[in-house]
Amino acid sequence: MTAQRSILLLSIHGYVAARPKLGRSDTGGQVSFVLEMARRLAREGHRVTVATRRFDGQPRAEAIASGASIVRIPCGPDRFVAKEAMHQHLAEFVTGFLAWQRGRRRRFDVVYSHYWDGGWSGGVIAEKLGVPHVHMPHSLGIWKRERMEVDSVARAARDVGGSSGFDERIRCESLTYRACDRLIATSPRQAEILCTAYGASPQRIAVIPPGVDPERFFPVPDEAVARIRQRLGFRPHDVYALGRLAQNKGFDLLIQALPTLREIVGDARLQLSVSANTAAEQRLAASLRHLAAARGVEDAVVFRPSVRDEELADHYRAAGVFALPSRYEPFGMTAIEAMACGAPTVVTNAGGLSGFLDENHLALTVDPERRRELAGALARLLVDPHFAARLSVEGSRHVRHAFDWSRTAKATADVLEGAIASRHESPCDR
Repeated sequence: MTAQRSILLLSIHGYVAARPKLGRSDTGGQVSFVLEMARRLAREGHRVTVATRRFDGQPRAEAIASGASIVRIPCGPDRFVAKEAMHQHLAEFVTGFLAWQRGRRRRFDVVYSHYWDGGWSGGVIAEKLGVPHVHMPHSLGIWKRERMEVDSVARAARDVGGSSGFDERIRCESLTYRACDRLIATSPRQAEILCTAYGASPQRIAVIPPGVDPERFFPVPDEAVARIRQRLGFRPHDVYALGRLAQNKGFDLLIQALPTLREIVGDARLQLSVSANTAAEQRLAASLRHLAAARGVEDAVVFRPSVRDEELADHYRAAGVFALPSRYEPFGMTAIEAMACGAPTVVTNAGGLSGFLDENHLALTVDPERRRELAGALARLLVDPHFAARLSVEGSRHVRHAFDWSRTAKATADVLEGAIASRHESPCDR
């Protein structure tokens, strides 16, 4: 993107803030991605506005960095609303944003939306403003529903909660993916599903994986790791995982694999950084504790609160092994962050990241539903320090180069500029 542009980023759900409290409900990788993308695009001279939902008495506007800011549009109740229920309030969000835009006479060159709620809203807003719409799904409803149907525990958890809104979500996704000017997929697998399951045109899809900041996520010497472990309460044979408390994250699969792991590595423990804010999350946390007790490993599972952003890199460095056991994971940003910090890593084969990794050189890839396979991969990295060190070095070197945020931002800027140029040159291929 060569010209200076005015870019509207839409990320509607969760707690979007200049310094977000990651781990709060619906506030994780997508929020981090959107904020960093806003900073990077602004650093290149573009004017970036991140539009999100206002609730809980949040300020109407907030600066992110020079040239980048957040505007919050009230819609629905003045309290947190889970992303699964956000579709009820999207029309109000669109109306409120357009009123804000008209009142300030703000001009935008392109709408860049995130997740399906932002995608539906972004399509309407872009049409009203007469500008192109670029969309990044992050997660796909059809893919997620398929993965959640595989596991009986996950399926039961979904059914107990009633309808997950998959039908409405998939309907909105289909409309968005066929109508927008460009789509950005995070992996080749996601791009394939966009075409085969949703009928999106492959000519309008770019594959751009998320980025990692190499100035923030990097390995440190062994002596420093020892000091970090002592400060944080980690041991060399600790397996670390973190994320939002959601059934698809597969934390229960790690607990189920732990007894087998401890047969091989007697002092192995599981360190989980999670937080339970909503009633549903608290129920899930209680179920994890009950599962640990039922498996006889409650003393080997350490529940930690969500990690402050400034402490995240040190938690990755402290891990004996980092695990991403998700039943469904569109990409897996936490895994590339951990690898960048030098943590030997086990990743799920049920997500986008596995397609970028060479199993024997960068990370171990497993089917998390196979408990013994998962336990065996974790054990191999804990009992074979030479193999773990090789993955640590090769994994860190690779992800810090291949997933450098500067590459991600430049590739995204090129897609945005291409969408703008195509509108000026000829009618968009719908």
